[in-house]
Amino acid sequence: MLIGPGSNPSSWTLIRTSPIPTSSGVLANWDTVGLADQTYAIKVEAEDLSGNINSKQVAVTVDNTPPAKPVLVSATPNQADVTAVWQANTETDLAGYLLTETTILPTRPRRSSAI
Repeated sequence: MLIGPGSNPSSWTLIRTSPIPTSSGVLANWDTVGLADQTYAIKVEAEDLSGNINSKQVAVTVDNTPPAKPVLVSATPNQADVTAVWQANTETDLAGYLLTETTILPTRPRRSSAI
């Protein structure tokens, strides 16, 4: 399995090779964290016992850019509930929003002792 930048790379990076035939299943895992946002090609080669090689490649897009931060318009408490209103992001690949709750406990002053 080989990886290269662009849809038709001039150079390839070997991700995995195996002397054991694999008819199906996971061939390799490719960690894309830290890669530039762009198109990459993935190529898989098959070789028979006579040394004949054939390959197939596909182009994939790596997108490691997080969405913009949501803009909180208001948060209105109503008894045990809070109504939150925010401006929707405009990214076309936005999967959704995650709302979390944090309980903030009041702090008590620490007692100091003289030594």
